[in-house]
Amino acid sequence: MKKHIALFGTTLLLGSLLGGTGVLAEESASNEATPQSATTEVTGELQLSDNGGFNPNPPSGELNEKTDISNSYFGIAYKPKTFNIGNEVKLADTNEEQNVVMQGQTTSEDNNQTFHIAVKDKNRLTNRGWTLNAKLANPIDEKNLGISIKSATVKNSVKRNINNGTDVFDSKHLIEQVKKDNTNIEVTNPENLEITTENVEVMKALQGKFVNGAYDLELPQVELHIPDASKVKAQSLSTNVTWTLTNAAQ
Repeated sequence: MKKHIALFGTTLLLGSLLGGTGVLAEESASNEATPQSATTEVTGELQLSDNGGFNPNPPSGELNEKTDISNSYFGIAYKPKTFNIGNEVKLADTNEEQNVVMQGQTTSEDNNQTFHIAVKDKNRLTNRGWTLNAKLANPIDEKNLGISIKSATVKNSVKRNINNGTDVFDSKHLIEQVKKDNTNIEVTNPENLEITTENVEVMKALQGKFVNGAYDLELPQVELHIPDASKVKAQSLSTNVTWTLTNAAQ
């Protein structure tokens, strides 16, 4: 009886040792992944928005109107309808400057109506470099009198208009520029716009900046500026502001 027990104990011990060795070997082998890596290909193509993207409705629809930009990805999106001083403006009986406010402009909380100009560029590129200029087609009275159209524009105040072209414009549709690099704006404008018979910069896209949107510039308090009212004859105004968009993309 004692001999039998001793043999059983030896067999159990040997089996435990062998079994233990097998488990350790299996655990050691499972720690090495085969294969250690795999790849999944990502394919496809991102394209521009359909038909040139949305042509937004302008702010202050009574004063501004859309152009015939249609399905273009790049062009003037909308502009002021007309700059009208009215028919009952009396020339000041003085040799000082006279400024006549264009009709229709209001700045009350419930009725904010101002002139706007916008450039649409939805090519989503960084080499644009375009410039929007403006000038009077012909002088008011004599050229040397320096009569111009002025607006107290705020420097670098260009916004993006994200209106979808169908819904009525809402002030919340004017948002910040893309600022893809999270720092500087991509479209600039000067302070205090003055339109004469010579081209003047209204806004421009900066080289090397990602451009995407309909870029809107408000023209607050547009006025006819007469430097010396005593030198101006009574007359009916007959000229146009010509807005010209040129692209210097490289």
